[in-house]
Amino acid sequence: MRNMKKMFLFGIVIFILLFGIVSVSAANESFNATALSDTHIQKTTNDALGKEIKLSPALQNIARVVFGLKSGESIDVSDFIALVGLWIILVVLIHEGVGFIPIFEKEALAWAVSIIITLIIALSGAIKSMANLLFKIANDIKAISGWAVFKLILVLFILTLLSIGLHMILKMLKDKIKEEENRNAGFRVGTGNISRT
Repeated sequence: MRNMKKMFLFGIVIFILLFGIVSVSAANESFNATALSDTHIQKTTNDALGKEIKLSPALQNIARVVFGLKSGESIDVSDFIALVGLWIILVVLIHEGVGFIPIFEKEALAWAVSIIITLIIALSGAIKSMANLLFKIANDIKAISGWAVFKLILVLFILTLLSIGLHMILKMLKDKIKEEENRNAGFRVGTGNISRT
């Protein structure tokens, strides 16, 4: 399942690139060459990403569980994309961490536990708070403070870098643990101290 985890991370990167392309394409379709201006592009993308997503009561309940939204709390397109990206990254990273525990050796069980833990984190409001913090950081950068599309891309880019960094750290820890286990196994073989079943 290592390839599956790599595909998740790769998919997030592709998602960021595709989102940028789609945003630019949508903006290009909304005005002609004579009306081309930074202000027009900015308004078009800001309106698109700031549009509130209308959820039915059933979907609102799901959103509260999955993303930790409060009852009646609205969510726009930009927030939704960031929350989905953050949620997927958390599931993958938690799965990496769960892999250290022997009782979760079966992949299906490890993924199920990872999703459950992520849902618990979401219910606590941590995922929404994390997304808000990242958007606050992006908003503090004056060069892009008025551009919703660039703020979103920056947030997703930060999430991608964090996920790759944490993935590398977990992999190093896992390799070190495996190396230690192999060293201990070799020591037992060398001393003849091998348990028999």
